[in-house]
Amino acid sequence: MICVIISKRKGEQQNVIGRNNMKRQVEKYDFKVFGQAIKAARKSKGILRNQLDDQMHIATRYIASIENSGQHQNLQTFYELVTLLMYQ
Repeated sequence: MICVIISKRKGEQQNVIGRNNMKRQVEKYDFKVFGQAIKAARKSKGILRNQLDDQMHIATRYIASIENSGQHQNLQTFYELVTLLMYQ
């Protein structure tokens, strides 16, 4: 099935058009809870954002966006954040 995303506003539903040009509503998940958990884990380990930036090679602003705004990150970044904060 070929999908085209029409609207991507946070907290709203997305309109998705499939191959048959039929619209269906898709709930968009709010990742703010994940960001807050990542921030809490980072702080409990005593790791600063810039230290996490150095270890993961991602921008400090990107980490801040994940933690504070629930910025959607790709699965690889999410996995690396979780494993780094769990096992360090």
